[in-house]
Amino acid sequence: MAALSTERESQFLDRDSEFMQTAAGQLGVAIENARLFTEEQRRARHLAFLNSISKWRFRAKTPNR
Repeated sequence: MAALSTERESQFLDRDSEFMQTAAGQLGVAIENARLFTEEQRRARHLAFLNSISKWRFRAKTPNR
């Protein structure tokens, strides 16, 4: 009976290990996606700022009609 108990315990731990490895992989992907999303938001704000400066500069150079 002791051997049967150990075998079942080992199988349960293997299954848990596989689950945790899968979850860790998915978590790693989610963290990387969040980092990339944050980086893209920062880049978009930066480009919007540069665009507003460009528009302001263009208006300043355009003569009034």
